[in-house]
Amino acid sequence: SETSILSVLTKLGFETMWFGTQSITKYYRNKPGGSFYDEVNFHIIPGGSALMLPNSHDCELLPYLEKNISSNKKKFIILHTTGSHWNYGARHPKAFEKFTPVIPESSKHDAASCTTEERSNSYDNSILYTDFFLSNVIAMLKDKNAILIYVSDHGESLGEEGRLTHGHDEYYEEQRNVPFMVWFS
Repeated sequence: SETSILSVLTKLGFETMWFGTQSITKYYRNKPGGSFYDEVNFHIIPGGSALMLPNSHDCELLPYLEKNISSNKKKFIILHTTGSHWNYGARHPKAFEKFTPVIPESSKHDAASCTTEERSNSYDNSILYTDFFLSNVIAMLKDKNAILIYVSDHGESLGEEGRLTHGHDEYYEEQRNVPFMVWFS
């Protein structure tokens, strides 16, 4: 009868928090049978969207994580990152442009509007930045009694057989096979 692990852990006395650089759609609120939206206390970060300003970089979540891991209370913290969603050029600071040429950060066009090299380089730079983000999270947790689980919600099609999309995991292998990592302190 539970809707998610979030509601289970909240009922078990965990302080459950959700911080993110992606908006959480209100579509999930007040669904028949309930949803995690109705059962969990969300800690919302002020910003232009539901959580943070659009195109905020994921490392902007780190101060909120650091602030909220200091007590000895049982906690379950979700960091809902933007990771490598389109526009890949907007997913990392300039300092992470190791691979060039890249998609301009301000580009609002779809993935077909840039070259294959710009798209691949920008995507690879976003992966480099995600690695940096995760290494910072691990550094904060290494002296705590903690478990980090990292998983992507879907993969990206970067031109495989002409596909430039995401979120269609039932059809495309590159969108079904996603990163999954578990780290223990």
